[in-house]
Amino acid sequence: MQPPYQPPPYQPPPQPPFQAPPAPLPPQSPVTPPPVPRTVSVMDGLRFTTSGRSGWNNILFCALLYLSTQMVPVIGLIVLQGYFAEVHRRLVLRHPEPYVRFDFSDVGNYLSRGVAPFVATLLVAFSFAFVGGAIAIALFVAVAIGDAAGGGSELVALLNVAVLVAGGLLAIPLFAFWITLMNAAVTRAELVLDVGKALRLGEIWAYAGKTWKRALVTGLVLWMLWLGLLLVGLIACIFGIFVTLAIGLIAQLHVRWQIYNEYLSEGGEPIELAPWELLPSEIPKAPQYPPPNQYGR
Repeated sequence: MQPPYQPPPYQPPPQPPFQAPPAPLPPQSPVTPPPVPRTVSVMDGLRFTTSGRSGWNNILFCALLYLSTQMVPVIGLIVLQGYFAEVHRRLVLRHPEPYVRFDFSDVGNYLSRGVAPFVATLLVAFSFAFVGGAIAIALFVAVAIGDAAGGGSELVALLNVAVLVAGGLLAIPLFAFWITLMNAAVTRAELVLDVGKALRLGEIWAYAGKTWKRALVTGLVLWMLWLGLLLVGLIACIFGIFVTLAIGLIAQLHVRWQIYNEYLSEGGEPIELAPWELLPSEIPKAPQYPPPNQYGR
């Protein structure tokens, strides 16, 4: 008689060794598409300001942001430059809606994206203000020394005039250099959205060297256009100044993209774009569940 069958003791299958989950891939920079075949036109930049379904809406919001800088000088400018950076990157990527509608739900994103352009603008402006101030002080000291030495003679008066003329002649190339360098620094900052990458002086200088002619010509035209818009704003009313300033800033933004587009069409090296990110206003909202009935419950 055989003993009753007893199954062998249960042994769990061997567990594989623990493996940590793979680290998420960092967000990738989108590929810059081929440039748009077109020429640079300041008038096209002016037309862009009122284009699309939200043109005037965006102008009014930008004017309000610029008006807010009279009370809180920094925040409104950073949000404004963050909005410009978003529009610039959409123009480069050939987005179907580059002139995105300004929405208050996107202000937080614009605030974070505007830091790099704001810092770049501030540093370039401060550096040129420092140089210009140093030149002005040197001219003032030269005039004062001449007055003290000559006692108001005709020769000293001529020397004072010569010093002032020399100062004016120095201001012209300094202003031209400021326009081209500011265009290069802001363009780079709006596309990379990173302070460290935006302030790489070698790359800013290389871009400025290849675009200085176009940046200088369009910059001078925009300055004259801006003066005309300011006069129109003064005639309209005080708030009209901020509306015309917003129009000038948006036109300048579009011209910056046109210059960069021409730079690409001439074989220039594309600037690394910041990773793409949807705005909160563009994220579809999940439907309510369960849906409300006819009584709202």
